[in-house]
Amino acid sequence: MKKQHAILPAMFLSLFLFSQEARISADIRGRDCHGGLGLCDVSGEPPSVNKDAVTVRKISGQSIAFVFDNRTLSTSSQRNIAGKEFDKISPTEKLQFSQEKDIILEDSLLDQLQIDRKYGRIKEGNYPLLFEKEEAVVIFTLSEK
Repeated sequence: MKKQHAILPAMFLSLFLFSQEARISADIRGRDCHGGLGLCDVSGEPPSVNKDAVTVRKISGQSIAFVFDNRTLSTSSQRNIAGKEFDKISPTEKLQFSQEKDIILEDSLLDQLQIDRKYGRIKEGNYPLLFEKEEAVVIFTLSEK
C-alpha cells in the first residue's frame, strides 16, 4: 500500500521564500521509464524528447518542490503528472503525484540545493500536486538513501 505524504500549509507558503533552486530534466514515464506513474530518471542533462525541464526548489533540509511549466508540457507529460490532461482537471479536484518506485537524486543536485547528501531519496508514495498560475508543483519529502 502506498504511503500518503502530508503537507503543512506553512510548507506551501515557504515555496515563495526559498533561495536555492536548480534546473534539471526529468523523465516522468513511470517505473523504469516504460510506463506507469512517477519519476523514472532525473538528471542535470538538458531536456530531451522524453525529459521535461523542471525547476527544483529547496523548501527545507528534507523537502523539495518540482516545478513544471504547464505551457511547455506535452499532453503525455501532463497525463504522467496528474493522471489526465490539465485542462480536464476541475478546480475542486484534489490531485496527487504518484511515485511508483524510490528514486535517488544525484549528489550534484543535492549539493547545489545545499541539502545533506544523505537525504537523497524520494520514496514511492503519493505526494501533493498543486497548481499555481502556469505551474504544476509537486512537493517531495526526502528520505535517507
